[in-house]
Amino acid sequence: MPMEEKDLRVATFAGVCFWCTEADFDKLPGVVRVISGYTGGQKENPTYAEVSAGTTGHVEAVQVYYDPKQINFEQLLDNRPKSAFRLGEGSLLYFSIP
Repeated sequence: MPMEEKDLRVATFAGVCFWCTEADFDKLPGVVRVISGYTGGQKENPTYAEVSAGTTGHVEAVQVYYDPKQINFEQLLDNRPKSAFRLGEGSLLYFSIP
């Protein structure tokens, strides 16, 4: 039986290098989908170059859609690629939406 969208949870990790992080989360059992993007900032639809240059106020982020029957939020935290996280203002934001 296919997983219903309403049965999934969403965790957002911001202040990360999404190139590194998306593939690592995608490999975890129970992770259904990982979406890369940006959060915060002042410019609508910034380019990667603009965000990387630090001119828009955005940070890179990934949203992880997961099945809580297979993996929980704490396990996502334990399995995140710690080397991909920058230290500094705007980094390491975690939250889960039931």
